[in-house]
Amino acid sequence: MTQGRTVEIGLRQKRKRMASTIIKKGFGMYKTFVSTDDLFHNLYPYLVLHKNQIIGLYPKSVVKPLHKFNGHRDNIPMLSFLKQLCLFHHNIIYTKRTTEMVNGKRNSKFLHMVIKI
Repeated sequence: MTQGRTVEIGLRQKRKRMASTIIKKGFGMYKTFVSTDDLFHNLYPYLVLHKNQIIGLYPKSVVKPLHKFNGHRDNIPMLSFLKQLCLFHHNIIYTKRTTEMVNGKRNSKFLHMVIKI
């Protein structure tokens, strides 16, 4: 039973468990850099299977980017969902840009890391 903006008793534990599972599947552990491609390949199957459960568990402000996630090679909705999820649980995603030379051309690569506050 809820009144106003209070949260159900078991909902906090479910949200915390779901967030820790998503972070472990995507990043492995805190304070380790993971490339965007690796993050997408690690999280894609889990997000497709549990999309409806995640949408039902979190408020609309957190899962809004997940509605745009269709599983195709689109990292933007997935990354914005992860950023919202981490902000909701008082964590930060730090993004570092690196440049590498491939056949004489510069190629940008983004690395992401979750920092626990």
